[in-house]
Amino acid sequence: GLGVLVTPTYYAALSMSLMITALKDVREVAKYKGQVIYAGGDDVLALLPAETALVTTRNLRDNYWGDEMGFHKVRDYLFAAPRLLGFGRSFSVRYVNIMDIMSAEIKEATRLLEEEAKKIRWDFPGFRSVEKDAVVVSESRTKKSAVLPLTTPKQLLAPRTPHKDLSVLNVLNQLFVMRLGGALSGNLPEDYERYRKVVERVDCRSGVVEDAWSYVVGRNAAGEDAKRFLSLDVLENCGVDRCAKASPEGGFLLTQIVNAYEILRGYP
Repeated sequence: GLGVLVTPTYYAALSMSLMITALKDVREVAKYKGQVIYAGGDDVLALLPAETALVTTRNLRDNYWGDEMGFHKVRDYLFAAPRLLGFGRSFSVRYVNIMDIMSAEIKEATRLLEEEAKKIRWDFPGFRSVEKDAVVVSESRTKKSAVLPLTTPKQLLAPRTPHKDLSVLNVLNQLFVMRLGGALSGNLPEDYERYRKVVERVDCRSGVVEDAWSYVVGRNAAGEDAKRFLSLDVLENCGVDRCAKASPEGGFLLTQIVNAYEILRGYP
């Protein structure tokens, strides 16, 4: 089979790539008012405000694949440090209360990372499966969690577009902002749950799914702009494929987006 010839040059280039990634991670966390606890290679542990956690996670994933022309860019210089395009990077984002025991929450976030984000496989119709390369969003209050893919066909088919521009996390963050601004009700998860089994049972391209989702959005979104953004066609342009499904037993991507929003509605 095909493989990579492991040489001292390869090790040196890989090491440089990981070092640049770690330095960019520290810069990104500081930019969004966070505090890095550890950063090394492809590992990073940080504390972040609830308002900036999703955007920071999106950008940290983007750091892993570098900048342009196959190499990492520092200021105006391209380094001989290859982008790690053959690999993904998984994350665990956990929302906690200030009174929670940090060591216990870090341990739980790590468990969810290893048992959910790194074991999931997303199946996109008409495209190959995407394994790992996911983010698990959870909280300490309700113990609920949701898993979302960090790489979708939209991103893989647009290599010249920055990875973060087509991230599913953009959609989730927009829902978060819409709720804070009063454009989206916090009752959306409950309304969606009434139709979830029907939505997941019928053909994902059927009018039943379209009608059920439109009804839920109509009850919870305020204004035409909000309703337009939440239409299935617009969501798919942002990478949220209505037919994408996770295994084992992860459910549809649309359901996971709603589950993640259910967690976010309690913050800040």
